[in-house]
Amino acid sequence: MLAPQPLGTAELPKDRVLPPLPTRSKGGKTRAELEAEIQRHRNTITQMEQIIGAQGGTAPAYLTTALEDARRALKVAEDDMATVSAGPDPAEVARLEEEIQRHRNTIVQMEQIIGAQGGTAPAYLATALEDARQALTRAETELSDLRNGPAPSVAPQQSEATTPATLAEPTTEAETPQPRLVLLDSGRVLKLPEHKTTIIVGREDPVSMIFPEIDLTPFGGESGGVSRQHAQISNQHGQWSITDLNSTNYTKVDGRRVEPNVSTPLHDRTHIQFGRIAVEFRLT
Repeated sequence: MLAPQPLGTAELPKDRVLPPLPTRSKGGKTRAELEAEIQRHRNTITQMEQIIGAQGGTAPAYLTTALEDARRALKVAEDDMATVSAGPDPAEVARLEEEIQRHRNTIVQMEQIIGAQGGTAPAYLATALEDARQALTRAETELSDLRNGPAPSVAPQQSEATTPATLAEPTTEAETPQPRLVLLDSGRVLKLPEHKTTIIVGREDPVSMIFPEIDLTPFGGESGGVSRQHAQISNQHGQWSITDLNSTNYTKVDGRRVEPNVSTPLHDRTHIQFGRIAVEFRLT
């Protein structure tokens, strides 16, 4: 019997490297350089105003000209500063980068497991691999949106024959925020996957082939007593509910422990506790 080969890890493909944050202004200056420049201009303006004020109406024209030049320079620096990205929360970026790498490693390992079994790999392995790929795509999209902003939606071009009277009213669906969980201790947002009627909340465990849609591992899930398959959030025709999946440390809704395998309705801003991890369910 052959000894099992060690599972590999993934390297970041060159064509999937996310672009760096814009750290310089259109004028080529860093945020720190512009902050220092703006402060210098403000100090100069204050000093010039004091000099001119001390001279009353007898201040020479070159002083007022210098003051106006300083004000214009300040405006230019402030406008240049507006082109520098403040950047997202570094901790959130680090969390997503770690999650992405974890998903990539899982995918590589799953592909090795399936490849070693040839055409005899059971269907649940292929399902787990597809779930891991979808989780990777979600995390990459979230990181890209965090760094660069969501991709703008492109409005369909209006035909020349179309008149304003025939334009369709905007749909409310596009304006409805995506359902999400908000971690109460940090304010971080976990968007619920769209187009899914059942969503598992828990902790990822590649060894056991468990890949919940909402993985609380990066948010202290293991130390917070979250089970690998802790609870299930369901959406049936717009009616949201949660069911505890016989978790070790229970699920609470608005402070009340729910019975295992019993569906409990969820409403906007309902507080949910998975073990010791507290979140708020948001629809608006």
